[in-house]
Amino acid sequence: MKRLILFLILIAGFTPHAARAQEDITLPPHAIYENMDGLIFKDEIVITTREDGYKVTADLYRADNNEKLPGLIIAHGGGFVAGSKDAFGIPEVSQFFARHGFVVLAVDYRLLQDGGLFPKNAQDVKCSIQWLRAHAAEYNVDTGRMIIQGNSAGGYMASFASVTQHNDTFNASCGDPALDAQKPEVDFMAAWYGVHDFTTMTHNLVRTMELSYFRKVKDIPAFKKEISPITYADQAPPMLLLHGTADQLVPFDQSVSMCKAVNAAGGDCTLIEFPGYDHGFVGEKLGTEGADKALTDTLKWLRARLADFKPAARSEAPGIKEYAGALCAQMQKDPLKMILGNVSFEMLEALVVHLDLAGKEGIPDKGIKEFLRQEIEKEFGAEDVKVSRCTVTRAEPVDCGQGLDMLMHAEKGLEAFDGSRFMPEYSGELRLQACGFIEMDIVGAAGESFHTPPTMAMLMNGAWKLLYLN
Repeated sequence: MKRLILFLILIAGFTPHAARAQEDITLPPHAIYENMDGLIFKDEIVITTREDGYKVTADLYRADNNEKLPGLIIAHGGGFVAGSKDAFGIPEVSQFFARHGFVVLAVDYRLLQDGGLFPKNAQDVKCSIQWLRAHAAEYNVDTGRMIIQGNSAGGYMASFASVTQHNDTFNASCGDPALDAQKPEVDFMAAWYGVHDFTTMTHNLVRTMELSYFRKVKDIPAFKKEISPITYADQAPPMLLLHGTADQLVPFDQSVSMCKAVNAAGGDCTLIEFPGYDHGFVGEKLGTEGADKALTDTLKWLRARLADFKPAARSEAPGIKEYAGALCAQMQKDPLKMILGNVSFEMLEALVVHLDLAGKEGIPDKGIKEFLRQEIEKEFGAEDVKVSRCTVTRAEPVDCGQGLDMLMHAEKGLEAFDGSRFMPEYSGELRLQACGFIEMDIVGAAGESFHTPPTMAMLMNGAWKLLYLN
């Protein structure tokens, strides 16, 4: 029964595959886009669900053909307490870059009132980078060319995420081993009128943040330095900063100082001044001269840098060792969640019906969903079951031939299954990229020990899947 349930979970969790591409470059229109002609659009993608139940979501845009394109993560503005991927011109900006050769992922991060105290908000943005990397094969993303961009508060998110991408102090679990096996790495950063140094910000907005959200912070000056991108300027990737010289909310000097610090540390920062412009000259002002200039200047800078860019030598897919480590960490944190992942009981019930298993293999004809819930809790542990320690003892690649029988079984079982009701992006097309064996030593809260036998893992459509855990 355990292997049957895990097989259902496995095939229910397969990710979709689709082909996309790029159109010719055109100047931005002086009007809001009213349709998605020529684009693939996936909305309300759940990147991760945080411990308090908050869902970090994102929208994906890309041209509808087969070209492998750079990935671009976009973070919205809104003073850390407002804004979304659906407002302030983010959909139009996302479409613009998607029409000009990028796979765009526009993300909603936790706002301050939703528990997004720094750096948790930026960690949500980092998880979106990891999500796009994990789904690179699915959306034909060139992970050797990754960019993050944002405006205002989103400019801060882009800046902070980029300069701390290798700093584990600010990298947190995304709650999914497949995502945690990825790195939140970007190659370029572009920020429009963003905050880079909280220690010099004097606007009332920052004072209000201190009074409302920093009350539990013991040393506010030290905290403001710790969460300021300029503190880590020596770790910055090549960056482009756009800023109005008459900005009344985020002073122009924020970008001036950041660029000076990056360049002084031997980095590469370009600052484009917008003389006489106030804050937010893109956003809801799309179609104006300033907005068009911001879009075209950013696009030209990115295209010039990407043309000469030689990606660092890093794997297109996450390694089996990284995945196993993330899996072990998730096992220790939440064993049942690790097994289920994002698979719903509705999806499992639908698969039971589709595979004609109702009334067979010990599964009842009715109440299938409730039965599966009870069996999973019984087989894999109720909420009081805890793992005190998990150690990876083996994580090595193997010939995929050892796992092809199960893969073919999954493809056959999914041949006529319509899972769109439960997983809108669902597709039965699978691409097997790599395989490996994982073994772990697990110690329970009561001291009982357990060694898992060699367990097959497969990298399919850019994401690792553990076939079963004996």
